Amino acid sequence: MRNVWMVVHRWIGLIGLIAMFILAVTGSALVWPDATERLFHGDRFEATAKFDEERLDEYAATALNSLPSGDRLSAMNVAPVETGRSILFGGKPHPSGRVGPPPRYRSWLDPGSGEVTSSWSLAPDGMWYMHALHGHFAIPHWGRELVGIFGLLLVVSAISGLWIWWPRNGKILKALKWKRAPDFNSNLHHMMGFWSAIPMAVLGFTGAYIVFPAIFGTFVLLATGNLGGETGGRDHEAEPPVIASAETTTLLPSEAAAAARAAGGGGQLIFMSWPTQERPVWMVNFDCAATTGTCQRSVLVDDKDGATTIPHDDHQPTVASDVADLMLEVHAGHVGGIIWQLLVFLSGIVLAVLSVTGVIMWASKRQGRIRVKKLRAQRA
Repeated sequence: MRNVWMVVHRWIGLIGLIAMFILAVTGSALVWPDATERLFHGDRFEATAKFDEERLDEYAATALNSLPSGDRLSAMNVAPVETGRSILFGGKPHPSGRVGPPPRYRSWLDPGSGEVTSSWSLAPDGMWYMHALHGHFAIPHWGRELVGIFGLLLVVSAISGLWIWWPRNGKILKALKWKRAPDFNSNLHHMMGFWSAIPMAVLGFTGAYIVFPAIFGTFVLLATGNLGGETGGRDHEAEPPVIASAETTTLLPSEAAAAARAAGGGGQLIFMSWPTQERPVWMVNFDCAATTGTCQRSVLVDDKDGATTIPHDDHQPTVASDVADLMLEVHAGHVGGIIWQLLVFLSGIVLAVLSVTGVIMWASKRQGRIRVKKLRAQRA
């Protein structure tokens, strides 16, 4: 059985070398997305003051002027002040044929000075590559399923690696020593593989669950007897439909925000989407975490007459959908605090190292076998 697991472990490492390395590096980078984005695009984090809602129309006008001629605003995102992130404005979506949401021209404004601190065209940026590679290998249509398959292979690799590592004489403490093998790469592979096996198995399984929520969710529903309920997960289209922004709006952004507040919206304004040609309605979202009493997180404002509607979520959670949400939180490092975040971050780095050291070990042993065959042939 040890030999079987050795073959399985070796071939997973050889076949999945590049894929595992990509998932490892991008996964570690996405544990703290703001820190990663700062490395790529530091000029997006130059906010010198808190977002001032009274200057909303001024912000929007400046952002619109920074976009190419003929473009139109479609959305605004306001990050928490502690992140230092500037206000993000997006233009109208454009068809691209690549994975992920339709690209837009984007501008970042300093809420203090009201000036544009950064802008980006329709080309992919550093964070797009991080998300696209980790979620789809940047491959349309079937790339996401491929990521899920490698997630399952990572689980098998972690289990087979533990089986191979386990000492046949039962002396576990001795096996934990550094000098278990004669060379550095093997010792590093054994040591790092043992201590990271469980976190990597968890990340591999949760990643596969996120990709295939219907399959795993069905088993959860069968186990709980809740047949026919929602399995959870999210719809990931290779190329979501492009929804054209409205050419003009009746209301100003400040008027839409005021109407939303009058309808019960409270706390910090964190998101606003402009009307579209298909649906002339503003969506205004608020952060209700710091508010007391009744607070509407999301309010729809009709652009024609300012009438407001509170959207209702018809989603009926089930055990399977709750499990799917939990899998996403665990995989992203959003549970367990800083300890689990560190484990997720380090597991990505360790997986990248194991991918390389594993291939080096295989190549070294293969060269050794070739030398032995040559010596035997010479003697014969």
